[in-house]
Amino acid sequence: MTGYSLEELRTRTFFDLTHPADLASEQQVFAEHWDGRDAYTVEKRYVRKDGAIIWVELAASIVRSEDGEVSYGVRIVRDITDEKRAGEQQRLLLQELNHRVKNTLTVVQGLAHQTFKSGAVPPETLRSFEGRLGALAAAHNLLMKQTWEATPMADAVEAALRPFQTANSRISLGGPDLLLTPAATITLTLALHELATNAAKYGALSNNDGTIDVGWSTEADTLKLIWRERAGPPVVQPTRIGFGTRLIQRAIASDLGGTVDINYDGLGLICTIISPLKRTTP
Repeated sequence: MTGYSLEELRTRTFFDLTHPADLASEQQVFAEHWDGRDAYTVEKRYVRKDGAIIWVELAASIVRSEDGEVSYGVRIVRDITDEKRAGEQQRLLLQELNHRVKNTLTVVQGLAHQTFKSGAVPPETLRSFEGRLGALAAAHNLLMKQTWEATPMADAVEAALRPFQTANSRISLGGPDLLLTPAATITLTLALHELATNAAKYGALSNNDGTIDVGWSTEADTLKLIWRERAGPPVVQPTRIGFGTRLIQRAIASDLGGTVDINYDGLGLICTIISPLKRTTP
């Protein structure tokens, strides 16, 4: 692993082989270890005899006598160089993917402006389209931070509603710690964006007093998310189903195998989303 023979290693300490950038931090934890800390694990770099740098995972423990004196130490050193290289390669690939996705969304936005510049489409429709692109971009940014793996539910909800939050925080969020799959992250982000856009136009965010509560919970094998608006203008059942509502219903059904119930109860819109946990969590 180090390129040194057994005889050469016996004339050195492993601190002598440790990369200078990792030396101080491990010396600190080693001192704590010697003074009473039973065990520690670190990832660090060794400089091989030929000058090459390798990554290792070091697990260290100490066995003490009855009077507390150190009897001997046990060190397990595992070469993780290939894992580190693979992780760095994955990070670079994800950055490139994220860059290309953003470029694609920018191109789509540009195409929309060129296509609709004649004024055939109302400005409000164009703004709605751009808002959906923005929500999709926010979901991709969040997934990028999580390396396209599990995303905390609270982070996904907060990212979707960030453009609608105000200084006096009229939107409250709450629910247990929960991780979402990438597909569930995108779908729920888009659904919450549609609900918030509707609230800004007609519901609780269209006046100065309305509030929104977004809560989620798990029951049996299902995820339940409830969007509840209060103190907004009076709401009534619409005469037709809008595009945003159809988008939410179809996305939740096709991507998450779930259902959407929208209730116009007079006090404010209530939307309940229920989805099997096996379709939303890793």
